[in-house]
Amino acid sequence: MTRPGCEVRTQAGYLNPKLFADYTKIEKELHLVDLALAEKPAGQVPLRFPLTALATGAGQDGGLCLLAGLPAREMREKWAGGPVEVLALAYDRNDEIVVLTRSVERPASTKDDVFYLAAWAAAPPGVYRCRVVIRDLETGAAAVGATTAAVSESSPEFRLLPPLFLRANRGARYLIQGAPPGGSKKTGPAALSERFLFDPSQYSPSSETKLGKGTEVWMLVPWTGPEGFAEGLEFTARLLDLLTNDEIPLSLAVAGKTESRGLGACLLRTEIPEVEADEYRLLITAVGKDGRMSLIARDFHIE
Repeated sequence: MTRPGCEVRTQAGYLNPKLFADYTKIEKELHLVDLALAEKPAGQVPLRFPLTALATGAGQDGGLCLLAGLPAREMREKWAGGPVEVLALAYDRNDEIVVLTRSVERPASTKDDVFYLAAWAAAPPGVYRCRVVIRDLETGAAAVGATTAAVSESSPEFRLLPPLFLRANRGARYLIQGAPPGGSKKTGPAALSERFLFDPSQYSPSSETKLGKGTEVWMLVPWTGPEGFAEGLEFTARLLDLLTNDEIPLSLAVAGKTESRGLGACLLRTEIPEVEADEYRLLITAVGKDGRMSLIARDFHIE
């Protein structure tokens, strides 16, 4: 176009994305890796949800259990409403997958706002990037939960592990993938009760960071150590005011205790006292045969 006074305007390009259902197997695997490991996956902003990973054993008996609340309501509202795949993965230091469990679910068939995943798998000692990826099988829309976990070598030294916080939740529905390593005879939600001491029909994992005065706080505190270390193990708890550095002792009750093959856990209950609204850190101290170990459990805003 050479006529004086005329201007040529064209579009820079066009977007005609390939339907996820038409992806090849390799394309779907690349899509999964991008969702699991990239901070900003290509082509979409996935839903995000909290994920907790607990060690289920140490040394040659090592394993992981990935626990998450899956955002069923958001998936129903924002996705196509068809089947979704739920994948639990753990990547080692070389980004090789050492854990992979999968099932196909239909969030549209439940009225729950959240349903819970417990994915079990054997895993050798090491540090793992753990992911739960949910993908709409029609559109490729996704939700992702991420955390890091470690499976320890068998060791004679006592060491506390990150805790699992719980909340009362009667009738919580669980999706179970895999089976507990170590030859447990129990399956389904009953395996959670056996290994982690809480009744999954009454409690579910919690990611709450705001608590009211008088709120009950339940937590599962795991540890590694020598056989028999649970005998005589005692816990104490206190709140640290992050503004004033004042410490407030808390009453603490042991609701259950278990130990097997160098891995143990206690189910503890405490209550938030009448304190000033502020930012606090919950501190747990365990005292056993060989000394003591403190655990910084979680920071809360108390209202």
